[in-house]
Amino acid sequence: MKKSPAADRNTEKVKRGVFEIGFFVALTLKQDTAPLDCYVGKVQAVSSTHIRITLIDWIIGTANSWDLSIPMTNIDSALVATPEHDIKSFGEAAAEWQKRVKHMRVFGEIDRRSLRLETNSRPRN
Repeated sequence: MKKSPAADRNTEKVKRGVFEIGFFVALTLKQDTAPLDCYVGKVQAVSSTHIRITLIDWIIGTANSWDLSIPMTNIDSALVATPEHDIKSFGEAAAEWQKRVKHMRVFGEIDRRSLRLETNSRPRN
């Protein structure tokens, strides 16, 4: 039985890794592993031990700043945008993500119900 093109696309999505070149990410790091707790950028390279991202320049809103290499073992959590996601919405969500990570690290645990991450970063159809 021959697969439909839609089935091939779904299979391709399942095979895709968590971090791929070209994805945008907001990486929350384990405490005391870098000067900041959260970095946002575009994935440039991925290996089994490290990820390299070009950092977002928030003033102009593009990934054209320095590159940062992060050991995979230092990543605590990640907000990820694939090419199917709306990048503008991801940028807004990632900025909010950074603020909340900083708040949590400074003030400790917070009431997560009061800080829902409101975003329209669903994949585009």
